[in-house]
Amino acid sequence: MSRKTNEAILEAIKDSGGIMSTIARKLGVTWHTADSWIRESGELMEALKDEKETILDMAESTLLKRIKDGDEQSAKWYLSKIGKLRGYGDSLAIEGGIQIVYADKDDERL
Repeated sequence: MSRKTNEAILEAIKDSGGIMSTIARKLGVTWHTADSWIRESGELMEALKDEKETILDMAESTLLKRIKDGDEQSAKWYLSKIGKLRGYGDSLAIEGGIQIVYADKDDERL
C-alpha cells in the first residue's frame, strides 16, 4: 500500500483521541504503519500531540464538573494526585529508623 497524504493522516488523527489503532483503522493500515507515517512528520506528530491534549482537557473538565457537583470520590482522587503539596496523597511517610531483624522460624523467641 502506498503512503497516505498528510491531509488524509491529519483527518484520521482528528477525533481519534490520539489512539493509534483508531487512526490505523481509519487509514486502513496496521498500527505500526500508521505510527511510522506519523513519526516521519513533525506536523503529524504535533497533530497527534494536540489530539491527546484535547482528550486530556476533556477528562479534566469532566472530573472538575463531578467535583463541583459534590462527588466525594472524584474529590478524593483529585486531592491524592494534585493536592500532594498540601499534604494529601496515597503514600505513607515513615520517619525515623527502621530495624530489620531476621529470625529462624524455629527460633523460640518468636
